Amino acid sequence: MKGYSLVHDLTNGESMTGFIDSIMENNGAMVSTVEKMRMGVAPGGMSPVADMQTGGASYFFTRIKKQPASDASPALYFKKQMLRRMDAISYDHDAYGKVIDDYVQRNRGASIDDWKRFSQRHGNETIFKYSVTLLDNIEFIVSRSENERREIIQSFTRRGIKKLPDGRKVEDIVHTPQSWSKRKQ
Repeated sequence: MKGYSLVHDLTNGESMTGFIDSIMENNGAMVSTVEKMRMGVAPGGMSPVADMQTGGASYFFTRIKKQPASDASPALYFKKQMLRRMDAISYDHDAYGKVIDDYVQRNRGASIDDWKRFSQRHGNETIFKYSVTLLDNIEFIVSRSENERREIIQSFTRRGIKKLPDGRKVEDIVHTPQSWSKRKQ
């Protein structure tokens, strides 16, 4: 699946810097609505009430997308290898994380061909139980501006993080839409 990522878009208008700071303050993990509530963090996202009704509130949401050839949208782009996780559930549509009854068994995609096909649908979703650690799983971050990019890098360095566990420098994985189009492939 070269050229694909699992993408998490910010939906509440929060700055990427504020979002990254919040993640880093909460053990560096992207967490489900249920985990946010347990930790005392106000739940947000696109549809927390619908997610609670479907069982999806215990999951962290992403979408499978083909990486843009030029300008990337501001978002968190996670490694596609996460699709191999035992708790990964991919649908070709937005099911609000539905995991009740036999829904998963009837609708889950589980092959590379499924995932590539799902990526062609805007509303696809791939969910992960409880949480996803940022440092271990991030492929790259696209900020809105050069100033925001610098602030995100500072958020990591303030915490003593200059390299990710896989050896990449933080400054090399944080982009703006403009730097994304100029990156080395």
